[in-house]
Amino acid sequence: MRVLVTGGAGFVGTHLVKKLSEARHDVISIDNEISEKHAIEQRYVWSDICNYEHLTKLRNIIEGVDVVYHLAAKKDLQASHDRVISYHNTNVVGSLNLLELCREVGVKRFVFASSCAVYGDTSPIGYYKETTPTEPMSPYGLQKLTVEKYCKLYSQNYDVDTVILRYFNIYGPGTREGLIPILLKQHKNKKPLTIFGSGENSRDYVHVDDVVRATILAGEHNTEHYGNIFNVASGDSTSVNEIASTICNTYALDPKKVKKLPSKTEASSVCGQISKIQKILGWEPNNNVLDWLSSQ
Repeated sequence: MRVLVTGGAGFVGTHLVKKLSEARHDVISIDNEISEKHAIEQRYVWSDICNYEHLTKLRNIIEGVDVVYHLAAKKDLQASHDRVISYHNTNVVGSLNLLELCREVGVKRFVFASSCAVYGDTSPIGYYKETTPTEPMSPYGLQKLTVEKYCKLYSQNYDVDTVILRYFNIYGPGTREGLIPILLKQHKNKKPLTIFGSGENSRDYVHVDDVVRATILAGEHNTEHYGNIFNVASGDSTSVNEIASTICNTYALDPKKVKKLPSKTEASSVCGQISKIQKILGWEPNNNVLDWLSSQ
């Protein structure tokens, strides 16, 4: 198959491109942040999906592609509050440009990397399934939800088969965003691990290899998705204290190794329900975050 990956130079994108290439697919990746190393190793093309001057070039690239894996996005939730328009242009306008190009050239399937940020804090027990109400608490979450709705609309009206993957907290080799790389770096540099509040707040962490498998399964599924939504999660939640203890290789955290900071306003627990993706795509997470941290 001929496939296109947007954001292929990013954390998940790099792993996805590698896996697709190993499976001998004809892989093209576009990104507006490409290192010389990436350009040499893979067929990377520098392009900006938000730039209207690039659309003709993009159209020529997408011509003949079977599946588009759309991972390109600005991802920092806090920064999305500070730079709403910039984030909107990348996350919404850029995605819509891509959907429209797929419609024009007849791409068979569009796989959209969404986020658990679309849920907000709508579950009183912290357990989220695909039918849980969506109330984003950040511009980033709202932008992802907006593109989800565009995906469904394009499936219903424009003959572009779309599928939406709501990624939870991704970790793994090369990760640079989120709690885990911050704490790993602090531990490596022999600095106290910063923990906000009690440290009992928990999140659902899913390994990048599992995310890539789910993404490819969604792209290669043999029946149409019609804008279907799947959580991509581990199905379990892990607290900050558990992560910090594992990094320090101890059951009880030494107070000298921890720097306690005032708690943030955030959900106490987030866990993804994954029975839908297990049943329809036959996907199972193979990795456990604490096991992975123990091997670092």
